[in-house]
Amino acid sequence: MREDEGGRIVTDSADHRSHVAYGSHKTGCPKNHPVQLPAIKVNIRYGISNCKGCRECHLASDMMMGAMVPGGSLHADFWNTWHQRLLTKMVLQKLN
Repeated sequence: MREDEGGRIVTDSADHRSHVAYGSHKTGCPKNHPVQLPAIKVNIRYGISNCKGCRECHLASDMMMGAMVPGGSLHADFWNTWHQRLLTKMVLQKLN
């Protein structure tokens, strides 16, 4: 996320995208988007036994996402459905 001229965090934009940017593992957040968002990483392994070779195995999403490695892409969604007051209390008590 980015901050406006007054230092307030911008939580949305007209196109619902330009207020956020992807960072880099090497350099972190871009200077014009200094507020880091939480990230969730999901690792999934498939036990495939009927494929003739890795070059022939593909996920359906490989074709859409332009994965460089067969089986290298997957789409996932996350919904934050916690009761916000309870979540804040748990973070303050358990994580901090």
